[in-house]
Amino acid sequence: MRAAESARPRRTGAAIIGARVFVSGGRYYTDSSLVFELVILAARFEEFWLHCFVISGQAARDELALPASVRLVSLGDVRSGRDLYGHPLRLGLAIARHVRAGRWPLVVLAEPSLTSLLGLAACRLAGKRAIALVRGDPRVWRVAQRQRSGPRALAGFALWLLRMTTALAVARTVPVVTDSAAVAGWLRRYGGPVRPIGAASVTERDVLEPAESWRGPGLGPLRLLYVGRLEQVKDLTTLISGVAAAAAAGASLQLSVVGSGDRMYVKALSDQIARLGLRDLVDLRGPMPHGPQLFACYQRAHVFVMSSRSEGMPKAAIEAMAHGLPVVATAVGGLPDLIGTDAGLLVPAGDARALGGAIAALHDSTTLAAAMGGAARKVAHDYLAGPASEQLAAAAVTLARRPGRPALGRRSVAAALRNGD
Repeated sequence: MRAAESARPRRTGAAIIGARVFVSGGRYYTDSSLVFELVILAARFEEFWLHCFVISGQAARDELALPASVRLVSLGDVRSGRDLYGHPLRLGLAIARHVRAGRWPLVVLAEPSLTSLLGLAACRLAGKRAIALVRGDPRVWRVAQRQRSGPRALAGFALWLLRMTTALAVARTVPVVTDSAAVAGWLRRYGGPVRPIGAASVTERDVLEPAESWRGPGLGPLRLLYVGRLEQVKDLTTLISGVAAAAAAGASLQLSVVGSGDRMYVKALSDQIARLGLRDLVDLRGPMPHGPQLFACYQRAHVFVMSSRSEGMPKAAIEAMAHGLPVVATAVGGLPDLIGTDAGLLVPAGDARALGGAIAALHDSTTLAAAMGGAARKVAHDYLAGPASEQLAAAAVTLARRPGRPALGRRSVAAALRNGD
C-alpha cells in the first residue's frame, strides 16, 4: 500500500493572479474575492504555488486562512495601478523567471488581466500546461466612476479593452473555466473549450443556521440585504428606486447595503436616498470583513437583493442563499441559472418598478418567502467549496494544456465589439 502511494504522482500546481495578499503580524489578508477561491483550490493539492503581489506590514479587510499546501510567491509590491502598468517589463520578467523555475506541471491563470497575459506567454515559453479562470463578465466596463468622463475615460476604456481582449486571447489558447453560461457561450464563439464551474469560495463553516424567516409586517420591517461592490454595473440606483416603489405601495421595509466603492458613486447614492426621503429605510453600512460579522448579517436578513446589469455567479448571492434567503435579482449573467424559479424572483435589469413589485410580492406572502428561502438553501449546497473546488481541481488537472499561438487578431476583437460584446 505504501509503495502504491509513493508511486502515485503528487498533485501539484500553481496560480498567477493580479491581486494582492497582505502580510501583517503573521496573518494574511486580501482585498480580492478570487484569492479566496484559489486558496480553497490549493487545499486540493499537495503543493500549490500562489503567485501574486505580496505586501508586507499592511493588513486588508478580509483575513485569509492559508492551508499548509500553499506556497506564497511574490511578484512584487504593487500598491496602485501605476506600480503595475508602469513597469510591465519588470513584471513580465518576474513571471517568466518563476514559471521557468517552477517545479509544478500546470498553472491556473486567474482573471483576464495584464498579469495573466504575461503568465500565458511565460507558460508558452516554458512549455507549462495552463488553464484560465474567468470570473465575472469581461465584457462589462468595470471601471471606477471617476474614469467615465474627462481625460480619465481614456484610461478606463484602455483597461476594459485589455480585460476583454485578454479573455479572448486565453480562450483561443488554453481551456477556460467560467461561472456563467452567458460568458461561456461568448468565449466559445471566439475561442476553444470552456467549462462552467461555480466559484468555490463559500465554505461550509461560513454558513450559519438561518434566523426565523419573514412572518409578516406585524413583527417589524422586511429586512433586505445587499452585499457587494458599490459601482455602476451593480446599478444600486435602481435598487434604491425599487425600494422606494415598494414602500410607496405600502410595504414595510429596511435595506442594508454592505460594501465599498468609488467615493463619487457612493455620494450619488447618498444623495438619491436623501432626495427620495429614504434615510430611515436605507442604511449604507460600508465595507465589512468576510467573516462572522458578515455572516451574521445574512442570518438576520429576510431577503437578498441584487440589481446588477451584469453578473457572473456572484459569491454574495450564494452565501445569502446558503443562509436560507430568497433572492430578488435581475435576470442577467449566471443569476437565472443560480436562482431558477424556486429560489427567488427575477426581474429585468434597470426596471425599478418590477424590482419593487418583486420585493412587495415577498413582503405580502410569508408562505412564498419561506418556500423560496428553503429552496435557496438547497440550491446553494451545490455551490459550497467542497464540491465546487474538487470540480475545479479536476478540471485543472485534466484540461490544462500547453498554450499554442493565441491567433487573436484585429478581426476577432472587432467582431466582439461589433456584436455588442
